[in-house]
Amino acid sequence: MTLYIHSFKNILTCKYSVLNIIETYAPSTINFNIQSGINVQYSGQVHGDDSPEIAQTTATTLQQYDLLSSLSLLLLHVQTKIKGIKFTCPDQVIGLVQFSCFLHIAMGTNTRSYTTGQESGLISPVAHPGSFLYLLPEHSVKTNGTLVALDYVSAVAGTAYIQVFRPSCGNSSFKFCYKSYSCINVNESCNIQPSGNHWKHNCGAGTIYSFGRRKCIDTSTNNIVPDTVRQDWNQMDFQMFDFVSEFMFTVSSVGRNFYQVPDADMLTVDPGDILAITEGTARFALLESTGENYEFYYDVNADPNWALRGTYGYRLQVTPSVLTARHSVKAFFVKPIHLKIRHIYDFLHEAYLNVLVTAENNVTVPALTATQLVEVQVVIANLTIAQILPVATNDTTTIIIPAHAGSKPVYTYTFGDGEVMVTNSSTVTHIYRTAGVYLITVTAENAISSMTATCLLEIHISVTVSVKNTQFLLQCLLEIHISSAVSVRTTEVIIQDSIKDLIAVPALNATIFGEPTVINWNISQGTNVTYTLMMGDTIKYVLEYPFMSELNCIASRIQTLLATAAIAEDTTVAPTIQCTTVSTVNMTNEIESENGTINGTNGLNTTIGVNVTCEEATTTPAVVQTTTTLLPLSCNGTSADNLVSSQTFNFSIPVQIPITGFVINETEPIKFGTSRMVHMSVIDGTNIEHSLSLNDSVLLISHLSSVNKTGYGIIDTSNYVRNGKHTLVGTVKNLVTPLTTFFLEVWIDYPITNLVINIDHYFIPVGNIVTFEVEMYWCSRFNTLFNYTDGTEVEYYYSDLLEAPENFNKTHFFGYPGLFPVQISITNPVDFNLTTHDIYVQYAVKNVEIYNRLVLPWWCPDAYYGYQ
Repeated sequence: MTLYIHSFKNILTCKYSVLNIIETYAPSTINFNIQSGINVQYSGQVHGDDSPEIAQTTATTLQQYDLLSSLSLLLLHVQTKIKGIKFTCPDQVIGLVQFSCFLHIAMGTNTRSYTTGQESGLISPVAHPGSFLYLLPEHSVKTNGTLVALDYVSAVAGTAYIQVFRPSCGNSSFKFCYKSYSCINVNESCNIQPSGNHWKHNCGAGTIYSFGRRKCIDTSTNNIVPDTVRQDWNQMDFQMFDFVSEFMFTVSSVGRNFYQVPDADMLTVDPGDILAITEGTARFALLESTGENYEFYYDVNADPNWALRGTYGYRLQVTPSVLTARHSVKAFFVKPIHLKIRHIYDFLHEAYLNVLVTAENNVTVPALTATQLVEVQVVIANLTIAQILPVATNDTTTIIIPAHAGSKPVYTYTFGDGEVMVTNSSTVTHIYRTAGVYLITVTAENAISSMTATCLLEIHISVTVSVKNTQFLLQCLLEIHISSAVSVRTTEVIIQDSIKDLIAVPALNATIFGEPTVINWNISQGTNVTYTLMMGDTIKYVLEYPFMSELNCIASRIQTLLATAAIAEDTTVAPTIQCTTVSTVNMTNEIESENGTINGTNGLNTTIGVNVTCEEATTTPAVVQTTTTLLPLSCNGTSADNLVSSQTFNFSIPVQIPITGFVINETEPIKFGTSRMVHMSVIDGTNIEHSLSLNDSVLLISHLSSVNKTGYGIIDTSNYVRNGKHTLVGTVKNLVTPLTTFFLEVWIDYPITNLVINIDHYFIPVGNIVTFEVEMYWCSRFNTLFNYTDGTEVEYYYSDLLEAPENFNKTHFFGYPGLFPVQISITNPVDFNLTTHDIYVQYAVKNVEIYNRLVLPWWCPDAYYGYQ
């Protein structure tokens, strides 16, 4: 911003007093004075670098005007105070893994602003209706932002409310979509809806929209065509509105006032929102509304629900009264700033860290800060269950989780008998009441990861013997009665339970090609069981009872290594474990005969036990060569057999290759309104499922080949609604690869559209200023170069976004005469424009005197030569 002060001859000293930095939306005082001089005329003007004159002051003219003038300039810096800072980060993050934090600033330097309504105009003769709620169609918001200030004229001091209302669908099954300016289903996305006519300039046949006048112009007469105004309630696109937010403020004096909204009261608005005023004791001036929007008012004070709007909300749904005037209020909004900050902690251990963000400029004192506590955690890995030896029923089983990677794990123990325990202890105990084989599952989890380990445990029946008189009772459902003469004998008894509820489950939903396959199985009942697994790829496993008790956790986890050698269909691979088990009842008894005669020795000596002898040929599992295949494997049969029963269970195992190296190729910025094909690829993987979305809008056309490992997606106009930096999110997965996500930043840029360059003067005197005004319908991320060709430095202007009715100005001072072809070029990532404008700078004609010494007759030839 530049302050120009013009003064005239015989000025000894001109001084001005002002801070070099001033704040927007806050009053600033500029003092200047002339210490001495005669015949003085002065004027002061404040110009913005990209806006017209902001303020002006003049003094009384004294006597003469033709004295030599001087020019004094002061460069001012204007900044906006930073407000409404919000900072969020994930509560937990992983070391060496990138994470994102998000910073939202409601307002601050370099934020763009816009206004609604007018504070000045002809005073309306309409009488003020009174203390009602006034809905203001003139204050319909077209983009998101924050209400920061009001410029208004008041007729009566007092209190008033400024409120935000949003179009309502009146049905919980529908929601308002600002993009289409219509009601859509609550399950639909607003981003994919077409733009509504509400946001479009429809000037009609024979007219064109003028960015300079910001009106529709008749192309034949160049006259302004009045806009379509809403002066009847039935002309409103929506006739129900929901209360969103409000603040109360005090009108302290009558007349024109400027009110800066306090930080606590700043209102956030979205496209389609409408402002309303509820006047309490204050009254705003009413302006003439001929050819403009009328206002609509409601008697909400008569509704008891109005007082509860802050808790339960409120809906305007009755037909209002019409006010044929406008409130003298101009509202100022600023657009928010959104920043994404990415970071990686370069360590792998647990820690608590404070992430601090500071936002500051010269007018924000003290600087604003925000802190987010982030916990760095370690991913759980290498979870196992230590070997568990078989135990008898009603004995204590101890389960131990060896040390593993992972911070703050919480363990969930599922014991397989219906009991579950949740604890942070890595060692627990449990008691089984019934014999059987149980699948123990342990899941360790923290805030960022989880992992599960399983183990099978065999519980034996507790065997006891009791002697009473001449009867021996062998518990576990074996009862022996002896009535013969006393004898000593050894009896071998085989006791087996029938097999029930055989279940075989792969440890994973699918097998990784070239890696071991783990299968877990379990039965709810059965003893002395031989298991047979047919893997579907010509390999069969037979695990014959008995097997060593030390291998109980391993025996039911058969591992198959997929390779390239073919094996015959009937190939049988038996683990190299040879065990023999004999259950014996050894009885040496003295028994009384029926006739009372006792033979043999007195007393009783009875033993019952299970004798197990196992010889292990090798503890190394057999490496099984099987046929290579990418097709799902289906087990021909998984069977469990003993002497009294047999069961079979079938299942299938898909075999897939993990997906690696997924990337989406970089792409150039996309011109708004066009489509773009982006390419993607993987290094390896099969059965690939993928998706591509831009800002949660799924790309309708995309393809990724598992054969060629390449693919593409087409971003079309349905995937975006505005310019800016968008995030293209691609995901891939299959049964052996977790969901993998790739993020690519894609820029959508507005091209240079309907460019108009207005120049206030093509012919100027030396020492004067030319203003170049640049208008466009829209353009984003553009650089504007001004080359004045008068030896001064080339000037640059950069803007993230220019949208009608916004424009920007550049002024230049030409210090000597000449013809200057001023070159103005505009460049952005998707467009370019260069224009040349001739500016004629000349000395003004001064001190011309004409002397007529001799009057010549008309017929005198010398008269034609200007003789004097």
